[in-house]
Amino acid sequence: MSAVSLYALNEYVRRVIQLNFSEPVWIDAELAQVNQSKGHWYIELVEKDPNIDQVIARAQGTLWSRRFAKLQRQYKKQMDLEQILVPGATCRLLVEVRFSERFGYSLNILDVDPDFSLGQLAQQRERALRALQEGGYLQVNKKLALPVMPQRIAVLSAENAAGYRDFIDQLHRNNYGFHFETTLFPIAVQGMNVLHDLQGQIKRIQAQADQFDTIVLTRGGGSRLDLLAFDNYDICVLLAELPLPLITGIGHEVDTSLADLVAHTALKTPTAVAEFFLQKALILDSQLQDLRDRIYRVAKQQIQLQQQQLQLTAQQVQIQSEKVLQEQYLRLQQAEQILRLASKQHLQTENLRLEHLAARILLLDPQDTLARGYTMTTDPEGNRLFTKAAAENHEQIITHFKDGQLASRTEKS
Repeated sequence: MSAVSLYALNEYVRRVIQLNFSEPVWIDAELAQVNQSKGHWYIELVEKDPNIDQVIARAQGTLWSRRFAKLQRQYKKQMDLEQILVPGATCRLLVEVRFSERFGYSLNILDVDPDFSLGQLAQQRERALRALQEGGYLQVNKKLALPVMPQRIAVLSAENAAGYRDFIDQLHRNNYGFHFETTLFPIAVQGMNVLHDLQGQIKRIQAQADQFDTIVLTRGGGSRLDLLAFDNYDICVLLAELPLPLITGIGHEVDTSLADLVAHTALKTPTAVAEFFLQKALILDSQLQDLRDRIYRVAKQQIQLQQQQLQLTAQQVQIQSEKVLQEQYLRLQQAEQILRLASKQHLQTENLRLEHLAARILLLDPQDTLARGYTMTTDPEGNRLFTKAAAENHEQIITHFKDGQLASRTEKS
């Protein structure tokens, strides 16, 4: 049995490929993995069975740095290759079919069809939009209540993005003296790292959601393809399920991203978001001023009303007091008259009684009794003696007559 070496076999395969693919060929493929190193792009290309979503073909493609730079310059008005060459994208590529005895089969990427890629992106966006609609994600964040005046703001943006600086400058240096608290949660705002960064920062926000009133997503200006990440279905689901109302100011005046559609409130630019907060603060300040004015007017009216009521009450109290005093004065006069009459009658009664007593006393006066022919017997000290036995106890007794006294000695019988 004869045999050939591996090198000989690979050399034969290389010749066959060179013979059959002497010219570059356009292929349609999905980008499964994309890696960069020193400006070179290493891309894993696949094709899937649309019915079972299973890979049925695979190849390694390489886009060298010089070719990449040339294509960037060539298509800079139509697209940014960095936004096209992302995992999951489907591209139409012009490739050279290469086979190396040592490294095997590979594809050397020479060109990218911008129209095909943009069309694929549009289709991908439509599919993502339908999925978001069917999942109800377009309304989830809109159902959250936005405070009347949000002041504690979590910001998802790149720290060095011009849009973020514009937002912060306009918000904090406002001419009205309104105070806002902003906390930056830095993320990539374009390219392959947006989803990864968002996942990490959203977890941080969720852990301290009670410290914020709302979340702002801002990036600043850029081409439509620069904003491609914000049409990604997974990113939009993350944003829709945020625990706080999301305000977007992604920075494109013409187009609306899917992130805008799932947000609570979508505004065109970062400065428009800052103005949105300032306007809410101005409206609240105006409402508070109106309320203060209304309270002042109502309080003033109530004070005037109470003063009038107090004056009326004072007048009524004065009238009533005068009436009561008059009534009491009349009663006192009546009582005085009654007391005078009663006192007079009482004095008259007592005078009569005294006269009667005096008459009785006169009747009992010893002198008067003696004048009527009676006598009174006493001992030498003047103590009256009423019985014989009392007189016999004294050797001498005194008999009192009307016209004098007579001393007598007693003898016991």
